[in-house]
Amino acid sequence: MYVNSEEKTKSFKSQEAVFEASRCIECDSAPCVKACPVGVDIPRFIGRIKMGDFIGANKIIKEKCFFPGVCGYVCPVEKLCVQRCCITEPLGPVKINQLQQFVAEYEIEHKDEVEKVIPEKINGKKIGILGAGPAGLSAAFWLAEKGYKVTIYESKEFPGGMMTYGIPQYRLPRKILLNEINDRVKELGIEIKTNTVIGINGLLQKVYDSILISTGAWSQVSLELPGIHLAGVFRGLDFLKLVNDISNKKRGANPIHEKKVAIIGGGDVAMDAAISAVNLGAKRTFLIYRRSFEEMPAIPSEVKMAKEKGVMFWIKAMPKKILGDENKNVKAIECIETKLGEPDETGRKKPIPISGTEFQLDVDVVIEAIGQKVEDEFNKNKDLKVYPNGTIKTNKNRETSIPGIFAAGDVTNGGSTVVQAIAEGIEAAIGIDKYLNDNIDEKLESKIQGGQK
Repeated sequence: MYVNSEEKTKSFKSQEAVFEASRCIECDSAPCVKACPVGVDIPRFIGRIKMGDFIGANKIIKEKCFFPGVCGYVCPVEKLCVQRCCITEPLGPVKINQLQQFVAEYEIEHKDEVEKVIPEKINGKKIGILGAGPAGLSAAFWLAEKGYKVTIYESKEFPGGMMTYGIPQYRLPRKILLNEINDRVKELGIEIKTNTVIGINGLLQKVYDSILISTGAWSQVSLELPGIHLAGVFRGLDFLKLVNDISNKKRGANPIHEKKVAIIGGGDVAMDAAISAVNLGAKRTFLIYRRSFEEMPAIPSEVKMAKEKGVMFWIKAMPKKILGDENKNVKAIECIETKLGEPDETGRKKPIPISGTEFQLDVDVVIEAIGQKVEDEFNKNKDLKVYPNGTIKTNKNRETSIPGIFAAGDVTNGGSTVVQAIAEGIEAAIGIDKYLNDNIDEKLESKIQGGQK
């Protein structure tokens, strides 16, 4: 049985939102704005909430970010805007993300009050975008507003990228995502061709005046442990897609219910998998991480939620092999305790196995969630320069080594946040506009000033 757990934060009611907004002192320095990768004018939108202008508040957010509700739900605000908030006591920092959630949900319920977006006059130039994730969609929205004809090619069934396939619904309600994608696509006349895989070949370059690559980082890193091919072993993103399929009633069977589950990893995907396993009715859920809690890259609030839901953390431990029964089903995972040494190339302390500390956990399911990387397809194009890890090289305008072809999002950074992908999509839109017009549009450029990566 799937427990649809959208209890991450309870939505504000109008009076609660106004009260929370009233706590913002609208300080001149606005450190929260400086901490936002897209530079949302946070004091200004909160000021609108104080006045009771909830539609106007969401409009201000959309001046910088086309996904106000999505970012309200999934941004790591405790590392960004909320962390920089000047207010500390007695109620803590202003709940900026919950205010964003509130105005996004309010807009859905009051669509008749929302002004329609009217794009500029069509300029006759065509843009082809590969990938309908947050970077590709953001670039498409900005360019379509300026009069470009935009077509997006998406390999999967639905647009949204990681927002659709990599984030479970307890973190991102589907109604928010669908509203912020579908309405804008329709208003701007953007064409999205789903279930379509296409490369940057000569034919594509002949059809479009410029191309953006924003295909993400979908190849999943594996430890290649002994037993990795046993029945009951999942990769992190594959498991999260299964979770979304079950919650959307596209799949009936639940392979987690009443099972003992072990998750390997300490990032956001690992935490999403652990919480989702609990929501799916797992009998017991373990999370194995080779470093300490302090080294763990997952969003702190997600770690806290996992603990509250009963996930058992095996910290400073690493897996050695997965054990199977006579029918080649998972029956246990063997691990070894670690100690932390000097920092490695990532800047975090290197985990060192401690001889003689091996132990086993009896489990039925193992979920490996240790990261993603870019597919190696771009290594096959000798004209497109890539880094050793497969990410695409770009200049400051997001243009690749092939003139007129740009890249943004996880395909260039190897995997980051949704809001960072949005920022890079806007930067790519500016770069494309500059390339096709030999000048930077001041209106577009101003939309990313004030933010930082």
